Amino acid sequence: HKNRAGIRADEIAVALEKNSNVTTLNLRGTLKNKVRIAVAMETNSTVTTFNLRGNGIDSHGAEQIAVALEKNSAVTILDLAHGAEQIAVALERSGTCTVSGLNLYNNSTGAQGAERIAVAVEKSRTVTQLDLGSNATGTPGTERIAGALSRHSNCGTA
Repeated sequence: HKNRAGIRADEIAVALEKNSNVTTLNLRGTLKNKVRIAVAMETNSTVTTFNLRGNGIDSHGAEQIAVALEKNSAVTILDLAHGAEQIAVALERSGTCTVSGLNLYNNSTGAQGAERIAVAVEKSRTVTQLDLGSNATGTPGTERIAGALSRHSNCGTA
């Protein structure tokens, strides 16, 4: 699949699997084959920042990214427009997940997603930055996240 820049997502994935220099990858709004990128994320050990916002990632794609995060110990910053619940589950389950900055701004996160994020923040010792702006978490969800943040002294909010 070609993205707007004319680069094949498969070519980016192959480069990620072999790369040992690039630390930041901004793929905002360019991908068609999200699953292929997620598979490459599993084995890449140098890219620490992934911006995948604006790629129309559905729950299946977010699940693939979550699985990759459980296996990847390099990614520290993740910017994702969809899939807050799946990423939260990865943070909960993984002892190796190193995500410290999580941008879930305008992620369509509701009360259920807020609960998952709150649990993930409580269990994760790596999250230090969390952006949940422009989400519909509601008062109970916001209160639950606030409680989790107060118990997790490393985390700040944007």
